[in-house]
Amino acid sequence: MDAPPGPAVPKPGTVVAAQTMVWFQFGTSVAALVVSCAALAVFPNDIADLVTDAASSGEPVGAQIMLAAVPALGLFLVTAAVFGVLGPKLGGGRRWARTATLVFTPIFALTALAFFAALVTAQQEPMAAFGLLIATAFVLAFPVVAFFCLLSGSARRWFARPAAPAQPPY
Repeated sequence: MDAPPGPAVPKPGTVVAAQTMVWFQFGTSVAALVVSCAALAVFPNDIADLVTDAASSGEPVGAQIMLAAVPALGLFLVTAAVFGVLGPKLGGGRRWARTATLVFTPIFALTALAFFAALVTAQQEPMAAFGLLIATAFVLAFPVVAFFCLLSGSARRWFARPAAPAQPPY
């Protein structure tokens, strides 16, 4: 069983930094999910017109938008849920949370990189592509920093220390 670590050893700065990055990623994912859902709710006719115009002109833009929107919402939802659970568990010293973060962050980073690369290649305007590159760097910074912080020696030692002895129930 994975008991929380004892309070005797203070949490190293690398673990605090990783936990902070996970919380930032959670917040960014929630914000992106809210903004995306709001855009779909506020501008459904504009999006439908864009898809219809693209379909009538023979351009694949509408299909690209629809193919990008659904996975993006799913990615934001899954990321928010996973990082929302991992944030407090990392701070509590749970070994499984460290392992899950080390597994999930590269998967998220590669998925986000592929998604943003597809959007950048679909852009015709250079400034829009540049904005997407900035957004990509911003989104990828959090999981990359968390990943490398959790691989540090101080974080490994802190998560590997023995759990505090169980207190008697009386």
